[in-house]
Parts: sequence; C-alpha cells; structure tokens
Amino acid sequence: MFTRRFGLVLFLCLTSRALGQITVPGADGSDGAFNPASNVTVNLALAPTGTWDGSNPNPGLGIGVYDPDKWAVVFRYSSVNIASGRTVSFSNHPSGAPVVWLVDGPVTINGAVSVSRPPGATSLGFAIPGPGGFRGAGTNPTGGLGPGGGEASGAYATGASSYGNSRVVPLIGGSGGGFGYGGAPGGAILVASGGIISINGSIAANGENLNPGNVTGGSGGGIRIIGNRLEGTGSLTATNNSNNYGRVRIEVNELAFADAGPQGQPHSTGLPSASAQLWPEDVVADPPSTRVVSFGSNNVPADPLASFEFPYADVNTATSGAQTLTVECKNVPTGLDPVGVQAWVVKARIVPRSGTVQNITASYVSGTYAQSTWEAQVTLPTGFSAIQVRASMPPQ
Repeated sequence: MFTRRFGLVLFLCLTSRALGQITVPGADGSDGAFNPASNVTVNLALAPTGTWDGSNPNPGLGIGVYDPDKWAVVFRYSSVNIASGRTVSFSNHPSGAPVVWLVDGPVTINGAVSVSRPPGATSLGFAIPGPGGFRGAGTNPTGGLGPGGGEASGAYATGASSYGNSRVVPLIGGSGGGFGYGGAPGGAILVASGGIISINGSIAANGENLNPGNVTGGSGGGIRIIGNRLEGTGSLTATNNSNNYGRVRIEVNELAFADAGPQGQPHSTGLPSASAQLWPEDVVADPPSTRVVSFGSNNVPADPLASFEFPYADVNTATSGAQTLTVECKNVPTGLDPVGVQAWVVKARIVPRSGTVQNITASYVSGTYAQSTWEAQVTLPTGFSAIQVRASMPPQ
C-alpha cells in the first residue's frame, strides 16, 4: 500500500506470519513419554544403530537410535516432563554423539537436564566431555580434541579457534583444553517440539577446568531449542568456570522466556520453519563435509570412534615415516582466489596421546566442488594419535 503526501510517494510494505503449530520431522512418539520418577543417567550406548526417522526397533523402551550419518543419538518422545528436583544426565555413546529430542507433544523442564562435562570423569587420563563434545587432555601432556581443541583452553563460540555458527547447525559440542590440566567441554543437545516448551528449571552444556586456577578448561557446549512457544523463567547455559562460552540457539514462534543464560554468553534467536530444520541439509542444500578415507595403506572406517585403547583403534599401522593421509571433501571449493591462493584450505590436526600437536595443510589432488580428494604427508609418533580434519575458508 502507499500514501501520497507533500508530493512524495511513500511505499510501505507489510508482512505478517500467523503463529501456529510447527511440524517436527520424525517426532512419532515411538519412544513413549519421558517422565523420570527420580534422577536418571541415560545410557546413550544402549541406542541401536539405525536411521533417525526410520522404524523404531525398540518402541516404547525409550532408548533412542544412533544415526551415524547424522552423528546423533535421537529420541522420539510423545512428551517430556522433568519434575522439579530431578536431574537428567547422560553417559556417552561410543561415538561421542550429541543428544536429539524430537517430541510430538509438550516439553516441561522444571528440574535439570545436563549434557555438561561429567565432573571429574576421566578415561586413560583424558577428561571426558558431555555427549557431542570432545576430550580434554586431562593429565596427558598433549592438546585437547575438537575443532577448537587447545594447547591451552578449548574454544567454541569464543577464542582464537572458534568454530560453528549461531544456528548450531550441525549440532556439535565444545572442544577440550590441553596440557596438564586440560578440562573437557560441554556436550550438545537439540530439543524440538510441536507443542509448548516450558523451562522453569535448566538445560546446561557446561565445560569445566580441572584446575580452576589456570586457563586450560574445556569450552561450553551447544544448546538448540525449536518449538512453537518457549516459556518459563529457567536457564540455558553453555559456558565454563572461566567464561569460555559455547552456543545457545532458540527458534520459536512465541518467545516468553526470561533468561537465556549468563551475561555475555552468545545466543541467538529466530523463527522456525513450518517443518523444523534439524540437519545441515535442511538448511543448506549441499553442506560441505570432510572425511578421512585412508592413512597409508589402511582404509579408515566410515564411522571412526577415535578410541585410544587396544584393540579398538580405528587404524593400526606398523609403518614408520611419512604416510599419505587421504581426505574426501564434498561441496568444498577447489579453486584459487583472485590472487592465486587456495580459496578454501583443508587442514589435519594430529593430537598424540603424549607429545606435540601437529597442524598440517593438505593439498588438493583431484575432483570437483561436488567431491574432491586432498592429501597430506603425515608422520605419526609412536603410540596413539587422533587425527581431525577440517575444511574452511580462511579469514578475508
């Protein structure tokens, strides 16, 4: 519409959006109602491997399903009710995957839900993260794991090695701190409901310093809320005791929630789609991805678990010296920028169980944007090492 006044034509564009129920894909209620009668630690290792929206192999048992393609343990509840004074926490799946709740009905959290780093929990010297996070070095003289893994503190939303995005897509937790007292980070959780989400208690994805007097803590993790309405006076926190923040995302049609966490914590808000966007491909048609396919003559499993124990290593190699690390990238630019520099870079970070962290840049070998091959020459120290690969566009 427009009005004409004093010889000027003023154009006014109006838009409106009717508030209504959103659809949560996969929320068929097949895991039943989640209404714990006391404090409970959900064992994510019980989840069978399957597809997040496929037929539930164990209907009504509430043990969810692990989808390795989405890297998530997915629960499809009919409703959720966490009463005041009750705490829900989690023990990790062997893959370390984050937690996804797809809920057909209302979600009421008057108690506490925690994907935080379990206080004091260690394995093989490493500090154990919440589900979806990455190990801290613990007492091992090495770096922390994860995209923002540090030789000092781990990063996520803040810090020199920050990563991810404000939408928390993909769902991913924090990174671990390194060397000496390297703490583990918070994990990650997505709560998506077609009904009202009421939080008068808390959802926490907090990391921890093993020694609060230093700066080698794990970062906060990730929390993502999707629903028609979010209400309550509770809290959403993703930090650690050094204010090393993770990410919080709220996507609702109606926001009547008083607190999104401590002052300074990065959080973002937005409107949900009519059908909730859960996974990267829901948001971007062809999201970028990387995968290590081989190291030397050894093929790497499609779902590596990064275990530091015999006989559970993903790859065992007796070959010494430099070997070829082969990386498959999808939807990653392969060309040069206007000044002749590789537009995107692919880097491998090698974290030994004990020793110096290596950061190695891979070289483009062949292929197209849709699928390409990159290689790096890597010399591993004796013993266990974890290899992380990341594709990114350098800062401009």
